[in-house]
Amino acid sequence: MLRLTPTPDQERAIERMLSEPTRAALNTSDTGGGKTLQAAELALRMGAETVLVIAPISPLKGWKSTFERQGWALPIRNIDPKHPENHAALVQGEKGLYLVGREFFYLSANPSKPGKNGEIKRKARWLWTKANADLVILDESHSAKQRYGLMFETLKTLPKNSYRLAMSATPQGSHFDGIWAPTRWLWPGYPGPVDRSKQRWIAQWCETEKVWIGNGEYATKVVGEKDPGAFLRSLPCVVGVKVDKKPYKLFDVKVTLSPEHKAVWDEMATTSIAWMNDNPTVAKLPMEKRLRLRQMALAMPDINEEGEVSFAQDAESPKLRAALKIQDRHPGEPILYVTDSAKFAQIAAPQLGARLLVGGMKKADRDWLIDNLGKGYHYLVATYGAVAEGSDGLQTRCSIEVLFNPPDSAVMAEQFSGRLNRMGQRADFITRYRLIAKDTLDDEHLSLIHISEPTRQEAISYAVFCLKK
Repeated sequence: MLRLTPTPDQERAIERMLSEPTRAALNTSDTGGGKTLQAAELALRMGAETVLVIAPISPLKGWKSTFERQGWALPIRNIDPKHPENHAALVQGEKGLYLVGREFFYLSANPSKPGKNGEIKRKARWLWTKANADLVILDESHSAKQRYGLMFETLKTLPKNSYRLAMSATPQGSHFDGIWAPTRWLWPGYPGPVDRSKQRWIAQWCETEKVWIGNGEYATKVVGEKDPGAFLRSLPCVVGVKVDKKPYKLFDVKVTLSPEHKAVWDEMATTSIAWMNDNPTVAKLPMEKRLRLRQMALAMPDINEEGEVSFAQDAESPKLRAALKIQDRHPGEPILYVTDSAKFAQIAAPQLGARLLVGGMKKADRDWLIDNLGKGYHYLVATYGAVAEGSDGLQTRCSIEVLFNPPDSAVMAEQFSGRLNRMGQRADFITRYRLIAKDTLDDEHLSLIHISEPTRQEAISYAVFCLKK
């Protein structure tokens, strides 16, 4: 593989990180902006001999190939349950690139909570306090947004003499105050750029409001940043590369639920209870109700005796019928279908003659699916969670995406936006179909959130189809 030459914008970011005297940096480059490439170049140019990468498990293959392509000549080791000896090698100071999945990173250092009988099912394997590295890279750093979360607590145990690099296109996560923990890890000194008291930090930087929580009490809720962008500007080293996105061809495909299907949806919407086969499902909380309604708009639901909602293999679904018609519009072309429901994905894949990519799959199986889309098979049904982070390579295989429903999270939407629309995309434009069940929450989503959702003005064409059957 030939070494990639960074773009001028990437080169400026690399040089800025190299010159940072605090030995810490936050990289907010757009999804597809080459954050992995920048990190590899930083490691090579600073002369790092031991590098620890903490990342979602799915892109670890990409980290390895990027470092090798850019000229890394030292050993590359995975730290995982099958290779515990590699953690020992890191602690003992053996040179190399060490790759660890973020969940294993923090779970390996923390026991599970005691069960009802006091039994601890998972014991801590080891500590990370002696994991010395010249450079520690935290990919998708918004995963450390929880102040008391295991990820942040484990990060704090790493030795403080390493250069620290956090990377995320959405560094604050879903809420602005989510940026405190990752930046506090980057710059832990006191006094320093990030106040060690989160409450003082909130008072300084955040817009808040009082929220009634009952019993005559109120809680303070962060609703945004007082001066948008001011906090990032206050930090010692924040870099970011903006990506010129490919234009979109947008198609909103509006479908009509059958009278029986719509009756079930309406029943949940009005009463928070729905019945099927004499079995009820009850949504006790507003969020639970919202999830049920989004799920029920995908296909006719099935409810078992325990009140669990699923789908029969032959469930009636106007969205699946529309998806088959989209295949007819693009004969022989690879198509990526996405949904937020793993249960729906499992019935959609066989009906569409597609492969399935969901959470919990083996890394080798994930890699095969990405590498062979458009070669060994043409249609892939995936959940947002399985492809939104670290599925680099899909853009070289596919330029058509079909959204069975939009992600219910601005962060997930932003992360997903870079799956096909990123460097390496060979098509002149991305074709996106949005499947919309009329008179459901799908309509609401068209006027909501998504920071990554292309507007009609950004699209080179826009059309609406109404499919009743």
